[in-house]
Amino acid sequence: MDVTAILNESGEQLFSTATILSASTSPSNTFSSHTIEDSTVVIDNKIINQTRISMTLILNSNDYQEVYKTIQSASINATQLSIQTRVSTFNNMYIEAYPSEESASMYDTISLAIDFVEQIIGSVVVQKLSSVDVSNPSDVDTTNRGEQLPKQDNQTTLQQIAGFFQ
Repeated sequence: MDVTAILNESGEQLFSTATILSASTSPSNTFSSHTIEDSTVVIDNKIINQTRISMTLILNSNDYQEVYKTIQSASINATQLSIQTRVSTFNNMYIEAYPSEESASMYDTISLAIDFVEQIIGSVVVQKLSSVDVSNPSDVDTTNRGEQLPKQDNQTTLQQIAGFFQ
């Protein structure tokens, strides 16, 4: 029984004649932490990292050139993949690397490792700020404002120096 299946956007299994020897997944999180006044370290935010998957495959001698070209094409065209392991399904995966090894000791097969990386899709919220949330009322609407230049200070150097002593 295969360890895993690699599916394209249409749900079709890719590289089906390749023998997948192993699949290693690495879902992880990063926690933002900082030290407060009493030297206690607190965690206040969790970031879900991209999942990475590494697979070791053996390509069949009957079609290894075609399968390799399919893998290469999926990488070049940034084909969105789903990887189904025995315990989970990982969506939005892309081929990051696919180094291969050829050796006379392996007779007529090709050993290949494929590294996949997940694309995490975020969302951006754009909204108007209420005037009490900003110090300058002209900053309330930040959409469609173009590039804003800083306001020029029209005081003379003498007026600026005198302001330091008040």
